[in-house]
Amino acid sequence: MATVYKYLPIAAVASLLVGLFLFLVNNLWTTPSKVFLASGALILIILAVIKRDSVFGFFRKRSTKYGFNAIVLSLIVLGILALANYTLNRHNWRFDTTASGQYSIAAQTVKILEALEEEVKVTAFQTPIESGRLNDLLKEYAHYSDNFRYEVVDPDKNPDLAKSLGVKKYGELFLQSRGRTERIEDVTEEKITNALIKISSRKEHNIYFLSGHGENSFELSAGERESYSLAAAELRKVNYRLSQLELFQTDSVPEDASLVVLAGPSKNLLQREINALNVFLSGGGSLLLLVEARVNDTGLEEFILGLGVKLQNDIILEQSASFIISGGGLKRDTRISIEPTAAAYGVHRITEDFRLASVYPTVRSLLVQTENDSGDYDITELIFSSKSSWGETDLALLDKSQTSFDKNLDHPGPLVIGVVGKVKEGRSGGRFIIVGDSEFASNPYIERAPGNKDLFLNMVSWLLEDESLISIRPRDPEDRRVNMTLKESQIVFWLLIVTLPIAILGFGITIYFKRRR
Repeated sequence: MATVYKYLPIAAVASLLVGLFLFLVNNLWTTPSKVFLASGALILIILAVIKRDSVFGFFRKRSTKYGFNAIVLSLIVLGILALANYTLNRHNWRFDTTASGQYSIAAQTVKILEALEEEVKVTAFQTPIESGRLNDLLKEYAHYSDNFRYEVVDPDKNPDLAKSLGVKKYGELFLQSRGRTERIEDVTEEKITNALIKISSRKEHNIYFLSGHGENSFELSAGERESYSLAAAELRKVNYRLSQLELFQTDSVPEDASLVVLAGPSKNLLQREINALNVFLSGGGSLLLLVEARVNDTGLEEFILGLGVKLQNDIILEQSASFIISGGGLKRDTRISIEPTAAAYGVHRITEDFRLASVYPTVRSLLVQTENDSGDYDITELIFSSKSSWGETDLALLDKSQTSFDKNLDHPGPLVIGVVGKVKEGRSGGRFIIVGDSEFASNPYIERAPGNKDLFLNMVSWLLEDESLISIRPRDPEDRRVNMTLKESQIVFWLLIVTLPIAILGFGITIYFKRRR
């Protein structure tokens, strides 16, 4: 019996330590952790009752006091670790130190996840060997929303589930919510986010592109350099439905229209068409008016002026200077561009945290009428040219490449390129955006300029009141691999894998024998 009593304290302490360890690992009071802690405490109580004389004598010893102090300090340290683990598990911070942010998801994705109101179940089918990167990506999604649930399934071990969803190959992913299913092949963040938008969207938006007046088409046709087909493809990705609107035949905007886009009309609109647009806007619809320089008398000038914005009859030019080295030394090189870049953006939801450059070829300036303060719309200046720009009013000189800034005739920069309008509180009406250029959203500039695509899509999202989509869109991760020749690879191998370890080992052996002397 004495032998049993001898080992009971060890068993009690071991039981308590195991219980605390299980809690720290799981960050939860599980049944095993409670059992171990209760067992340890119970053993200690039994020992204290049976061996109370020995216990009192034990606690009077000096060694016991030192040991007790050590135990108390150890428990304090364990308590601090447990508290830190509990806090960090619920309030963690993440840092992505890669230059391209390849381990982070885009701001738009985060906003969509934070706005999820119903649970979305994601099932990905991939082998364990290949599922590492996919699992990391889905884990990042789940971090931002409790309504995003995911599971990575090995189709070889779960063939019935794979068959029920119609899996055809490894790497497929399925999103399910409210009885709807979206399927993705060749998974990327952009595809997951777009599918998430589709499956969680409660309202379908119909966008109509006005036609019949020389507008840019949203479909790609032979010889149409200014087509909006790339922008249209991006809009379709987020479940927007695009249609052509021949307003001269209908005299009214369809009832299911959420937005009407006027993409650079070059011919005159009939008065009944303008009346229909006015009725649509007054009834709560949205208009995206992209007008071109050198195009006047379309009938839109008076309509836009009625909204509180004047279309200036100019073309914005931008002057840039640089220094070049020539045979005669350092020389100043001044160039004038007909494609000004946005130098600043106004304070608005569309351009919040927007730091990408956008380009506008042959753009005219806009002038907000100050007397419009009593009108139905609040107007915000959205896009500005630089201080080194000006609005050239003598277009004949421009055609001869003889242009220069004339302070008496031209409009000094910075100039307004785009404005946004919203109906005032308590009045009836919708939303509109006016830009003095339509080519900025055409295929060449959507591809070439870093900010044109995102800015155009942000405009559409704001006009449709889908403000959770206003952000910088996901992009394909940048390939930052270092490509080496065979010789360079051999040098790295011999230097890092062979030479460096041998040098460290040799240094250690040298120190060892020196100390032995």
